Amino acid sequence: MWQVATTPDAKGELEALPLFASLTATETGGNVWLTDTVLEGAFFANSPSSIAYSIEGFVPLLEAALDGDPATEPAAAE
Repeated sequence: MWQVATTPDAKGELEALPLFASLTATETGGNVWLTDTVLEGAFFANSPSSIAYSIEGFVPLLEAALDGDPATEPAAAE
């Protein structure tokens, strides 16, 4: 899970790092780019309602990332 909502240029900068392509998550298609500022904020808020909101937002992203098929690219949470 890469949190890039508050710094949109960070995704390109991270992908440009020399070792990024060799990460297991990159090789298996497991990178998830969190670009939704509301979901990112909810993740850090730690209130009952933000936890429920975060679960609803994260579960589909994680299911796609962990499906075992490198061709499946998890959609960015927006």
